[in-house]
Amino acid sequence: MVGKSRFCCGPGQSCCDPETNSCCQNPGDLCCGPAGPGGGPFCCSPGQTACCSTEKNLCCPPGQICCDPGNACVDVENDPSNCGNCRIVCPDAGPLNSTPTCVDGTCQWACNSGYTKCGNACCPSGSSCCNGVCTPLNTINNCGSCGKVCPNPGLPHSYAACNNGTCGFQCNAPY
Repeated sequence: MVGKSRFCCGPGQSCCDPETNSCCQNPGDLCCGPAGPGGGPFCCSPGQTACCSTEKNLCCPPGQICCDPGNACVDVENDPSNCGNCRIVCPDAGPLNSTPTCVDGTCQWACNSGYTKCGNACCPSGSSCCNGVCTPLNTINNCGSCGKVCPNPGLPHSYAACNNGTCGFQCNAPY
């Protein structure tokens, strides 16, 4: 470097930019460079990721990475808009009454509130997952639970019925 003097940081500091005499206060700090907003160095502690731009600098906490545009720190393990990496958006590919999710960096789906997962479907309240199929639990073949069949009452002028998950019988009209 002709015409420039060499600069050294003080004890316990790390060099951010020798041309502007910028130092980070701790050894191992990551630096966004000499010209962060405010004119001084922008330093991130070890374990953090430096998210640097001419507009704003951020230190991303452990478990997050820097994604552009917008210069934002994101959790690519759990963010459906940045799943597995920056700008990988989880599609709305799940069944009716589901929402895309990101779990361990992989796009998946989860049933909305009030629905339960059943194979590749979301069962509404009052149904259960019987052999991989959403099944209402208020019928004589599935009364209160999967496969619970209401027996014929064996009474004249009556038939089997399911009421609130309990087997019983109903009388034929006009009885």
